Amino acid sequence: HTGIEFSETAFAESIPGEADAKVVEKLLLASDPGNPKVVYSLGMAYMHGRGVIRNDELAARFFFDAATAGHVDAKFQLAQLLVSDRHEFT
Repeated sequence: HTGIEFSETAFAESIPGEADAKVVEKLLLASDPGNPKVVYSLGMAYMHGRGVIRNDELAARFFFDAATAGHVDAKFQLAQLLVSDRHEFT
């Protein structure tokens, strides 16, 4: 256990910058394909560039993994990325 809460709004409510980088680092250490909340939170970090350089392709990969595990919000975010004009996925 990393000692941080993995909520769907973790990155929407956090302050940009160094604090985000520390949260992302903890999420990466805790990253477990069996924990869709963690994987979804990583997708949100990459989609919004919170604590990491924004990367829609990585965000989509994390959302796909979380969606495959049944995370409803990850399914929505993945669909939003796929229909957006922000990026062409390979």
